[in-house]
Amino acid sequence: MVLAVIEQLVDMPLQIDADTCVLAALTLNGKLVSFHGMIPSIQQAIELGFKRIILPAVDLYFLGKVPHVEFITIDDLHQLVQYAKGQTLLHLPDTKIQPFIREREKTNKETDFAAIFGHAKAKQALEIAAGGGHHILLNGPPGCGKSMLADAFQTIFPELTQEEMLEVYSIYHLAKEPFTFSMRPSYRAPHHSSSSTSLIGGGTYPKPGEISLAHRGILFLDELGEFSRKTLDMLRQPMETGVVSISRVRQTVTYPADFTLIAATNPCPCAAIMVQTIIIVLAHRTKFENTS
Repeated sequence: MVLAVIEQLVDMPLQIDADTCVLAALTLNGKLVSFHGMIPSIQQAIELGFKRIILPAVDLYFLGKVPHVEFITIDDLHQLVQYAKGQTLLHLPDTKIQPFIREREKTNKETDFAAIFGHAKAKQALEIAAGGGHHILLNGPPGCGKSMLADAFQTIFPELTQEEMLEVYSIYHLAKEPFTFSMRPSYRAPHHSSSSTSLIGGGTYPKPGEISLAHRGILFLDELGEFSRKTLDMLRQPMETGVVSISRVRQTVTYPADFTLIAATNPCPCAAIMVQTIIIVLAHRTKFENTS
């Protein structure tokens, strides 16, 4: 809009063709800065076939090498007008690059799949699920290793491509969530008390939920039986189509939600009480046998 106004004020037309896209926010002092949703906007501009994308002075390392696309960084409105008039831009080496991406701190708390001994059939099922992208349900008594296997499942999951990583990064950027910049897929494990809105997405101003944050990655639902039926029913459509549509009065948005679901549950809700009772009975029996 600013360029359209400037073009009406100057004598000569601006030299910006249909292959050029400008993505930036303008401050009151004329500086070009990044804005919320900039990463998915860049991704959409690339998919639409723009050959030149004008951006503020931000770090573009996360994009990697994009063939047939030229990224042009501009600091302020004065430089933008100079470029639009066909003048050569002079970038000083001390120009400050705006850090607009929040990265999550890297942690090494995940369990290595190769370090798990036993559970041969469960590990084989997880390997098949990882290779074929199948959903899987782990059913067993408390303490048998369900959560451990689910946590280790991410270490055998295939890595993301550059395009897939940028797509996942865009979702985290929209949700204002930090994301570790790596080829490893995302791993989300929401608590069973999570609301359907936090799991599916939504709100007054819709934002991606856990199933979208797990896009191209893993969604782990521990204690599956403790989730509400309404929440679990809402997973059916995203699991079938790979997307989730959220309709509100003002707008309707669609987020990708192509995830691999791994769930863990006990045989029945009283499993923990049964195990605790058995331990108490065995302890009393051992004490009685020792005293008799």
